[in-house]
Amino acid sequence: MINFNRPAGVHWDAKRGEYVTSTPSRIGGGSAVFLHASGKGSTAGCVSVSRANVARLLKWLDPARHPRIVMAPASALTRA
Repeated sequence: MINFNRPAGVHWDAKRGEYVTSTPSRIGGGSAVFLHASGKGSTAGCVSVSRANVARLLKWLDPARHPRIVMAPASALTRA
């Protein structure tokens, strides 16, 4: 899942065993942008790639490196 419309002040509540916040997300603004396999037609803002590419990404991604997905024109991307 890609963070989107996430409310401020989200924190882990160990007693409840879940993330909580005192401020709600923007109602009607969606709850997340997902990376998923292509379906039929367009998505509602998700990142959709072929099933083969989902498999390649899952094999390639290393959670220890804290991967990020950036949605921007290639001309706006730079590497530090």
